[in-house]
Amino acid sequence: MDTVPATLIIEVRAHCPQCGEWIDLMEGDYNEDAHVIKQACPDGNWSEEHETFSVHDVVCTNCETEFHVAGLDW
Repeated sequence: MDTVPATLIIEVRAHCPQCGEWIDLMEGDYNEDAHVIKQACPDGNWSEEHETFSVHDVVCTNCETEFHVAGLDW
């Protein structure tokens, strides 16, 4: 029997409130210093921690709308 490793894929995305485009918060400056991943995979109770999840100054790559993200659903 073969043995293979698993792959963990983490996506943290938000919809642009203007055009609905998906914005990947794991890319670019949003995740600088692991800001997004540390909030998405925190120590402790994820449900409570995700209530305080936030990313400011997100800019849509499609329509250039700027918005903030608050909270994390999963």
